[in-house]
Amino acid sequence: MIRLAIAILVAVAALSVACSRKDASLNGKFLLAARPINLNAYDAIEFLPDGNCVVTSGNDSLAGSVRQYDDGRLMIEVRGLGNMAAIYKAQISKRTICLKQDGMIDLYYVRMPDPPHPEVNQLIGMYFVHSDREDWSSDVAYELMANQRYRSNMRFNSTKTKEYREIPGAGKWYYSNGVIIYHPDPSEKSLGYTYQREIVVKRDKKGLWALDPVTDSIICASVSTTLDLPSPPANFRRQP
Repeated sequence: MIRLAIAILVAVAALSVACSRKDASLNGKFLLAARPINLNAYDAIEFLPDGNCVVTSGNDSLAGSVRQYDDGRLMIEVRGLGNMAAIYKAQISKRTICLKQDGMIDLYYVRMPDPPHPEVNQLIGMYFVHSDREDWSSDVAYELMANQRYRSNMRFNSTKTKEYREIPGAGKWYYSNGVIIYHPDPSEKSLGYTYQREIVVKRDKKGLWALDPVTDSIICASVSTTLDLPSPPANFRRQP
C-alpha cells in the first residue's frame, strides 16, 4: 500500500476566458488515489473525447463538462449540482492528474490500468517499499492476507526536523481489474484518509509493481518475510 484526493465547489462568473479542452492526455477514466477524511471529493472522473465528463461520488454518477484555461487551470462543471463549477490548478502527467486549490490538500487521480491484470491470489503476501522525497523518506512493510485483511507498519522520516513517526495500520482490502483499495479500520485512520487506492501494474518474482501517484512512476514493493522495519536514520528522534 503505497501512498496517496476534490472539491470545494465555487461559482464561476466569467467563462469567456476559457478555452475548450485540448489536452488529449485527459481522455479516459481517473480514480481518486486517496480520499481525505472530512473533505468532499469525487471518487472518479471520466474525461470524454467530446469535452464532457462523468464524475462519480459514492454510488452516484453525474454528467458534467471540462474546460482548460490557457494558464493551466482546469474547470469541472457538474450538471445537477446547481450548475456549480470547481476550478483547479492542474498538473497533468502520463498516468496521473494532480488537482490543487489554495488551502486544500492536493488531490491525485490515477488512470485506470490497462489489462492484463494480476490475479488476486498472486497478490497475497508480505512486501516492503522505501520511498525518498525532497524533505522526507518513508519505509512501509505490509501484508495482504487471503481473508481480505491487511496489516502494515509505516515510518515517515523528516529530513527537515530530524524526526521520525511510526504508524501501524490494519483494515480490509479489495481488488478488481488491477486496482487495490484499502479501507482502514475505524481506529486506524491516523493518516487522515478514509481509503487509499493502489494501481497494480504487475506481480513478478521481485515483488508488486505499482504506480506512485505523487511522482507518476512505477515502483516495486519487494517481496518480504517480515513486517519489521529497518532502523530509523541515525540521529533522528522519534516524534512524541
